[in-house]
Amino acid sequence: MNATAEAEVTTIAATIKATGTPPRLGQIWPGQGGIYLGQIQSGDADGDWHIILATDPAGDLQDQAWGTYGKDVPGATSYSDGLANTRAMAEAGSALAKAMLALNIEGHADWYLMSADEARLAFIAAREHMPKEWHWTSTQYSAFHAWYQHFGDGYQFILVKDFQGRARAVRRFKLSA
Repeated sequence: MNATAEAEVTTIAATIKATGTPPRLGQIWPGQGGIYLGQIQSGDADGDWHIILATDPAGDLQDQAWGTYGKDVPGATSYSDGLANTRAMAEAGSALAKAMLALNIEGHADWYLMSADEARLAFIAAREHMPKEWHWTSTQYSAFHAWYQHFGDGYQFILVKDFQGRARAVRRFKLSA
């Protein structure tokens, strides 16, 4: 089974396991590996994605480059689909993306680098749980830059891809009916 198929199986398993009512925004969701950030549109009729921010230190990566300066990464430009962006980054050779996809926290192996919109959710719902520093998102701006989120003031900006920065893992799932 390839990595994409394994991730999809893991996501399906998370959907089946995650039933019930989500906690309040910014609260730990027991058994889900972290803090509940809220929902983001999935783009299909099966419901929205629920986003979880990793609380385990393994999900807080430091001194990481987004990727290679000057290298365009097709498929890494979504503002809302961090998983698709992260997969595209990994296929292009990003060590950061590969590290995110390899995480296993509290039995969940479906972690990825948050998109620009998911980073906004993290700022809104959990900024008090984040270091007041810049964090990478998985959203590419150009062959030379990617979006970065500051958790002190909420500002988003672009930065050169080879800058050594911080990154935080998230995961997503849909609630089963």
